[in-house]
Amino acid sequence: MLSKNLILALLAAWLLGSAWWQYFVIMKCNTAQTAVVNTDSIAIANRQSDSLAALAAADTIQLATPAVGITEDSLANQEKYSSILKPMNLYFRTGETSYIKTEENKKFIDDAKAYLAEHKDKKLSLTGHSDSDGPDDLNQKLSEKRANAVEKQLAANGFAKDQLATDAKGEKEPIATNETAEGKKANRRVSIVVNQ
Repeated sequence: MLSKNLILALLAAWLLGSAWWQYFVIMKCNTAQTAVVNTDSIAIANRQSDSLAALAAADTIQLATPAVGITEDSLANQEKYSSILKPMNLYFRTGETSYIKTEENKKFIDDAKAYLAEHKDKKLSLTGHSDSDGPDDLNQKLSEKRANAVEKQLAANGFAKDQLATDAKGEKEPIATNETAEGKKANRRVSIVVNQ
């Protein structure tokens, strides 16, 4: 039979090893965190990274893992508006069809509305996305519903319906890993951009 001291020593070693492993995993995830961006867009990357300029120059950058505990509201508030010609993601709280309104997406929508009023040949693209939970055909339908919900809200806000173009990608274009709850939240979105 093992002595009490030996059992306590083994338990302490296991706890220290577990704590070290969790620290290592969290640090690895945090340093890998970046956002999918176009070459023209503002890169949202880990602020501690020395290679931010190199990341911004890449065509696309995969978002490995959003921070633990991230919410749809925090994802919506992370979106920054720079141009109606650069995609912006709209997020939804669980079980809701109205996107989360922020000052940044309000600026985007106001500017897009004014631009489209002057440029009748242009359109605002609304592309719905989903996470990978469930069957592909269900995710396709969910992403269509999200895009259509935003289309209805924008049409009610004064956009010309013929200048709103909806599309749905289902789970095909994730911006984050679908292996975590946080990544799945980031993937459930509608991306909006004015087509040139």
